[in-house]
Amino acid sequence: MTTSRLRSAYVLTYAMLNLSNAWLWSTFAGASVTSAEYYETKESAVTWFSLVFMAIYVPVTIVSSMVLDTHGLRRGLLIGTVLNFLGAWIRYLGCCVEPSAGKYAVAFIGQSIAAVAQPFILNAPPKIANTFYSPTERTLADAVMTLANPIGAALALVVVPIVVNSNPASLPTALLISAVVASIPVPFAPFIFREPVGTSADVDAAGASEANIPFATSLRNLLRNKNYLILMTSFGIAIAVFNTYVSELSFIATEIGYSEDEAGYMGFATILCGILGSVVAALILDKTPKFLKRMFGSNATTPHTIVYKCAYVFALVSLIAFSACMRSGMLGGLLFFAAIFGFGAFAVLPTGLEMGIEITYGEAGEAIGTGGLWSVGQLLGVVTSVVVDGIRNGVGADTVKGREIWLVPGVGVIGLILALHVRPEARRVQAEQSAAALYITDSKDTSVEVEDNTPLEHVGQE
Repeated sequence: MTTSRLRSAYVLTYAMLNLSNAWLWSTFAGASVTSAEYYETKESAVTWFSLVFMAIYVPVTIVSSMVLDTHGLRRGLLIGTVLNFLGAWIRYLGCCVEPSAGKYAVAFIGQSIAAVAQPFILNAPPKIANTFYSPTERTLADAVMTLANPIGAALALVVVPIVVNSNPASLPTALLISAVVASIPVPFAPFIFREPVGTSADVDAAGASEANIPFATSLRNLLRNKNYLILMTSFGIAIAVFNTYVSELSFIATEIGYSEDEAGYMGFATILCGILGSVVAALILDKTPKFLKRMFGSNATTPHTIVYKCAYVFALVSLIAFSACMRSGMLGGLLFFAAIFGFGAFAVLPTGLEMGIEITYGEAGEAIGTGGLWSVGQLLGVVTSVVVDGIRNGVGADTVKGREIWLVPGVGVIGLILALHVRPEARRVQAEQSAAALYITDSKDTSVEVEDNTPLEHVGQE
């Protein structure tokens, strides 16, 4: 298989794996009320189907980062593939258990296994992009792989309500569809997820590669990197805001008076336009560095910082407008602001991940740096969702329905303040430029030496 075909197959197989894992995460969020009826439990118990993904991510990401950075992409991704497959089918088999409490317990075990798979999957895109793609292709490749996750969530938010149709007896069908989706990458993974050799094309040509950094050293360096810690917190808040939005949207919308289908449309609008926003941001970062240099001067080597901050502002303003319109009953307006929120929020994802690599290059492995960014987001997502759930069921909830939605943009304001303080750095870009310059210099020296020797040989022969 040629390099270009291997890259395409690798990215497509990974994207399908990432998509299916996100589908499992959002399955119950798309039909929260109906799921509670099927399992004969409280809605707060259904919320934990989503929260378990966030809670498990933090401790497991330490293990997944060690596996990906130390033992390679192949082993880490195969572990994620197997766990994702097992978790999906265990959830479905739980439908055969009686009584309802047993159904819920087995489904939760399956959901937890799929949650363990998530860090092995979610931490891989920057490492894959850095391994297979040149600097002018990396951000777009990272965006495509990262976007598979929200695409999977979007599909679940739309497909599950349609399949279930507010009928609890139809939930097993939705779980079966989820299991089939999780099975698609399984036969391809052992053959496609090969262990890569070298780094990206440009870096490899220059003879430069990032050495394997011990896990303990990477962790120590990250904790001492102030700029990374600021980025980690702001990025984590952005992830927490998005995760809480997806997990709680159905509950809040139905509480105010919208249907599960309408809540699904809001989530789908967010993610559909988010895909566009992420691709636009990636194209700007990969294809227009000279234009950005003319606009932003010294920040030219790190246009990610500019795009990251602008996207953050765009997303937060749209989310505030969405929250303000929630009680208006204007579905069209809500869909519009949900779409605009997605456009900005999704641009933050690949941009922030690439910034993490630039800020920590040479100090830590890609997987542990990426894992740190996602871990804070998942941890804060659990806290925010629990607080939102508490406000919804707290004193005065019957008087002011949907009031808990304002907590989400409120948390986002803190993230924006931190995001504006992230300093631009381009360690990877500078290292690659230095390596490329050294390679060119060595090539010229070799060429001159050959040219100098050739005439002498002819003279001797004459």
